[in-house]
Amino acid sequence: MATNSIPKTPSNGFTDAFLQRVKLKSTDKRYELADKDQRGLRLRVSPSGTRTFVWYYRSGNTTKCHTIGQYPSVSLANARKEVRERKVKLMDGVQPLQAIDGDAPKTVRELGEVFYEKRIVAVRKRPDAVRQILDHDIYPVVGSKRLRSVTLQMLGGVIDTVVARGANTHAGKVLAVLKQMFRWGEGRGFIERSPAYAMSADDYAIRSGQKSRALDTDPHGNPLAKMVEIPALWVALDAAPKLSPAIRYGVKVLLLTGVRSQELRLAKWPDVDLKKSVWTIPVSNQKVNPKQMTSAKPWQVPLSPLAIEQFRKLEYYSINQYVMPGKKDGPLTDKAIGRAVRRLFELKASDGSPILPIEKFSPHDLRRTLRSHLDRLEVPLHISESCLNHSLGKIVQTYATSTYLDERREALQKWSDEVSRGI
Repeated sequence: MATNSIPKTPSNGFTDAFLQRVKLKSTDKRYELADKDQRGLRLRVSPSGTRTFVWYYRSGNTTKCHTIGQYPSVSLANARKEVRERKVKLMDGVQPLQAIDGDAPKTVRELGEVFYEKRIVAVRKRPDAVRQILDHDIYPVVGSKRLRSVTLQMLGGVIDTVVARGANTHAGKVLAVLKQMFRWGEGRGFIERSPAYAMSADDYAIRSGQKSRALDTDPHGNPLAKMVEIPALWVALDAAPKLSPAIRYGVKVLLLTGVRSQELRLAKWPDVDLKKSVWTIPVSNQKVNPKQMTSAKPWQVPLSPLAIEQFRKLEYYSINQYVMPGKKDGPLTDKAIGRAVRRLFELKASDGSPILPIEKFSPHDLRRTLRSHLDRLEVPLHISESCLNHSLGKIVQTYATSTYLDERREALQKWSDEVSRGI
């Protein structure tokens, strides 16, 4: 969504009809809409599609932000009510978190909000996933329960509800948040002992996500010199009907460069210099936690001729500023690459055989694939790790300030040559 297409708030403030029309997943950057009825209340719309009420308030000379909850789990009426109540407390000198901390959280929702503000937002660059689990999965079942009355059976009901709707893998994520939240509450002295301590995935028949792997490796994970799976993938990408150019050539870029899916999905053409054979990933697109933001720098990815060939094809089909364009003005959605890869395994050739006859893998496994094969190609460890933009440790980073661009270019060229021979 272009900036000028962000919806305009009604002159009389938010209405449910307006909030339900707010478009999601249409921009690469989150934006906020101000409620003209209740000063300080805003709706934050994130790229992942979540809509969250937040309240901005003044504390001394500083503007602070307090998260209220996700819409529609938290209604417009309740969001406005909470802002009014917190404004009264603020006039008495009680800060939003102090309103909870003063007496310690009494309900699961209150614990969740303190946990989210102090533990999740403070550490994670993109806390939306936890926000969604709290609002969609945990609060509707046990949010109003008093902390002292919460039992293992109650929390089991949260997981059972998620499993019952067929979201088995997601249930594992919900379980992880539950255990982390109550363990944090115990560590902060809000509860004597976490009621979730005994919960395990096996008890709730939660299947772990698809096993991670690297392509063309033996059962022990050792890379094989003779490639079979990578050529099969390359052929399947070319042969798959109705596959968008963004996916067809983008997946090949992931294999050749080892970047994260998000880094490619959010890449813009001004960041790609095909003449100099280098692609610059801005800090905003990297996997960086808040503590690293001050020292993080744009990252340059050297491009081999085979990688440039894929970028040329992506450029030919370009419809907006993004290398992997989605609908309208935005990038491809965050689930699109994984969904397309899974669909490859469902497609059949004209003779009824699978179009991709190999063991299933995820887009992130392409990153593992490159890393494993760099070892086989005898690329030094610190260069292999640098190719993935992995931290080399504080001591190494203090004394070795080079980004090893030339060495990484040589390593990725070796890998590209291997792929070329295989396909």
